[in-house]
Amino acid sequence: FFGYDEIKDWVPGSDVILLCAPILHILKTIDALSQMDLAALAGQNQILVSDIGSTKVEICKAGAKLPEPFVFVGSHPMAGSEKRTLEYNDPSIFENAYWFVCPPEGVDESVYKPLLNLISFVGANAVVFPPEHHDRTMAWVSHMPQMLSSTLAASMPERLVKPNYQHYAGRAFRDMTRIAASGWNMWHDIAVTNRDQTVLALKEVRAGIDKTV
Repeated sequence: FFGYDEIKDWVPGSDVILLCAPILHILKTIDALSQMDLAALAGQNQILVSDIGSTKVEICKAGAKLPEPFVFVGSHPMAGSEKRTLEYNDPSIFENAYWFVCPPEGVDESVYKPLLNLISFVGANAVVFPPEHHDRTMAWVSHMPQMLSSTLAASMPERLVKPNYQHYAGRAFRDMTRIAASGWNMWHDIAVTNRDQTVLALKEVRAGIDKTV
């Protein structure tokens, strides 16, 4: 096993590299790949680089700058849980899940066929999507709901918390705040790299609330 910082050891001989880490760490690793000594890769065929980050625009922009023999195609599986640690490992987590694939414009499918094969192997369904469309869509169906859930959980007034009345919450409140238990280190990176679209989604929700009250 090698660490992410030991790229000189795990990159040579690789055909496909899948970066599985928080978004800012993915960006850091892409930068490290772009600066590595390419002499170590002399004569090597294409190396497909992808990731599983929850936002795509910033990652795909960074990946597009990778030199040959690297080819970057961003991706994002819509699978996960607010629960952490191996205790909650789910071997079927990708089954029937959507897995977004964001290739550079004009790149033939044959270039990222190994990634599509991997997605199919784990039982997920590939959806080819431009990075901008991905981030705009995720802002509404994923990122904004997370921010609302976290805010709702953190905003319970002292008049309820002090006498422990929060324990009387029904299913509606529990369901709406469940994902607030997600790790903030991951959501921090999402908020940083998809801020504008998430803020827009929050404003649209607020506008909808204003219409109903």
